[in-house]
Amino acid sequence: MPNIEPESQKQRDTGAPWISPALIESTNRSSLDYSDEFASLTRKLSRQLPVRRAVLVFREPEGNRLVAMATWCGGERRTLSLRLPRESSLFAHVAEDGRDYAENFCACFSGNAFERRLLLDEDSNAFILHPVKFDGGVVGLMGFSSDDPSAFATCDDGFFDFLTADLAVKIVKFQRQLYSANR
Repeated sequence: MPNIEPESQKQRDTGAPWISPALIESTNRSSLDYSDEFASLTRKLSRQLPVRRAVLVFREPEGNRLVAMATWCGGERRTLSLRLPRESSLFAHVAEDGRDYAENFCACFSGNAFERRLLLDEDSNAFILHPVKFDGGVVGLMGFSSDDPSAFATCDDGFFDFLTADLAVKIVKFQRQLYSANR
C-alpha cells in the first residue's frame, strides 16, 4: 500500500511502520465494510466455536508485506493499521503457503512477537490461521485463538472458505480504493 510512514523512530528501528489513519480516512467510508464483515463473521463463528481473539491481516497488493487491520476480543472490535515485520513471521508463511494452519499448543508459537500479541493472550491454548483468497490469490489472513485446545480440531481446509468469500471481496475493494486514492 502506498504512503506508509513510520510512526516513530522506535517503529522505524523495528521495521514496523504504520499506515496513516488519515490515509485510510481519505478513502470512501463505505470501503471500511471489511471491518464490519470481519466483526460479523467473528461473532457468528464465536457462537459455534470458543473464539477468544481474532485478527484480520491484509496482504499489500504490491508486494508481500502484511498489515494488521482489525482485531476482535470478547466481542469488541478494533480497527488498526500496523505493518507487520517479516522476520520470523508465521503469518507470512501461511500467506505464502495458502493453506490453513492450526496449533493446539500455543506455548511454542513460531511467529514473531507482534503476531503473538495480536492473536494470543495468556489463556490461549489453540489457534488457527486462514488465508483469505480472491481469484486464487491470498489477499489476507484471519486468525482465531481459543482457550479450548481442541477448538479448531474439526476445521479442515475449506471450512472457512465459504465464510470468507464476501470478506475477500470487501478487502479487494478497500485495497483498490486505497491504491487509486494515492495515484
